[in-house]
This record gives sequence, C-alpha cells and structure tokens, in this order.
Amino acid sequence: MELSTKDGRRTSAIFGVFNSIPHSVKTVEEELDVEVGEIVVVWDCGRNVRRTTLYPEYKGGRRQDQTEEDRIWYEEFIQQTNIIHENLPLLGVKSIKQKGQEADDLIYTWINRCRDLRQDDEENRFIIVSTDEDFLQLISEDTCVYSPIKKIMYTYDNFYDLFGIKPENFLTYKVVRGDDSDNISGIRGIGDATGKKLVNTFGNMDSIMRNRNHPDLVKSKVLSRLFTPDGLRTLDRNNKLINLTDYVDINETKDYIDDSIRVQPYVDDSSARKFLMDYQLSSILMKYKEWIRVFKSVNSIYFE
Repeated sequence: MELSTKDGRRTSAIFGVFNSIPHSVKTVEEELDVEVGEIVVVWDCGRNVRRTTLYPEYKGGRRQDQTEEDRIWYEEFIQQTNIIHENLPLLGVKSIKQKGQEADDLIYTWINRCRDLRQDDEENRFIIVSTDEDFLQLISEDTCVYSPIKKIMYTYDNFYDLFGIKPENFLTYKVVRGDDSDNISGIRGIGDATGKKLVNTFGNMDSIMRNRNHPDLVKSKVLSRLFTPDGLRTLDRNNKLINLTDYVDINETKDYIDDSIRVQPYVDDSSARKFLMDYQLSSILMKYKEWIRVFKSVNSIYFE
C-alpha cells in the first residue's frame, strides 16, 4: 500500500516492518510453543565482493530498465530502510547492517557466534523469518525457518514431509538446480522433481560424485551433464556462491557481530511513541498498548 505523511514523506515500508514484527513474534511463539527471547533484524548492505568476483552475473538483472518513477520509488524505499534501521533499537530490536555484507552471511555468522558465546546452561534456538530459500540450508536441531508468505514453519523434524528431501541434502539440491532469484543457473534440464529425486537417491554432493559411474547417472541424458567439464564447473561455482557453511568468512564480521550480541536491548517507550507520531503511523498508535507489549515481553539475551 502507498502511505505517506502529510508533508509527503513515504512511510509504507516503515509501517510494514513496524507492524509485522509483533505478528511474526506471536506466530513463532504459537507455532513452536516457545517464548521469543530476542528480535534481530538483519539487512543486505551491498553485494558480496567474493561472489561478484567469482560470478559477475550474480544477482544480475535486478532493477534493470527502471523508469524515472521506479528510480524515485527505490531511492525513497532505501531512505525508509535507513530510518527503520536507526529506530528499531527504540523497540529493543537489534538491527544489523554492515557495508558490503549480505544478510545471509550476517545471519549465518550471528548464529555461529551465539553458539560459541553461549553459556553451558543455555539452550538457544534460532528462528529465521524469511522468504529466501537459501536459509533452508541452515536448518538443524536448533535452527528453524519460517516463511511468512507460505505461512510454513520448516524444522529439522518436519522438513522432509514439507519439502520432500532431507534438510542435510537441501544445499546439494540448490547447487544442482541453481537459483533464478540470484541469477545463478543450474544444470540444464534439472528442475524441482529431478533435483529432489537425485538427492533422495544419491544423497549429498560427495555421495553423488562417488556414484558418478552408477547406471542411473551415466545413462541419463540430463543427469550425466553433472559430470561434464561444464557441469563440474557449474557445480563448483554454485557451491561457492550458495554454500554458507563452507564459504562465509566469519572473521570478516566477527567483531561487529560479537559486539552486537553483547548489547542488552531495551524498549524506550516514550521515544517509540514519539517516532510513531512523527511518521503519523496512526493505525499502530491506535493499538499502541497492545503493540508495544509484544516488544516489552521479549527478554534480552545477554552474554557477560
């Protein structure tokens, strides 16, 4: 929807984010029967140099053929995201952004650093709220992914029933298929059904390579492309582009993430109300007590 203040400042994105977070918290708590202990919003801030160097076409095609109206809309959208980033801490929400870093990499680093800094008696659980399928590779016993568009909570236990493959084979499935949303081509002819059948039969990439002489792979016109020089180059490239576990350099953002983890957030009630009034978000103000209660109920995780 198009929202703006009386003096012409666009607020659609601001309203959308500030209005949706409490809903996401409630959904997660109901789906998993847990109490959310911390809210972290993570932003893309430029394309990853390693990925664009490896594959200049990475995420190519985005925002092409823009009209002047599109360009203005996008600039105003970016202005709104900066406002959101600066003001989320008023609600006790940590907002994470680092130049040249993509949200995928920061989230992966955040989870790993939380695990490393966790006290012996703590049992953290991580719920990633995103429509980006790349995060499904991070599903484990302590990490879930909730898709707010599909309204599906993917967990380690239900992933096979919901997606049709084991969570540990999702990365291989993704590498073989590619990712249209990031302009990453896969092996020609391998789509959803073929990709799932491949990993269900042969497992992860290492297992597929060990079985490269299997008749089902050798005799298939499509699957045999995996082992051609071009196919092997594609698989290697896609793995380096998509694989978070093996190719994200945690040291690039470790200090920033560690400092962010250690910050104890709090809700600044009066400043939050003033912010909503300044941006004339009247529908949130009308339900303010209920809306702010969600943020106040979230207990901070704090590492000494």
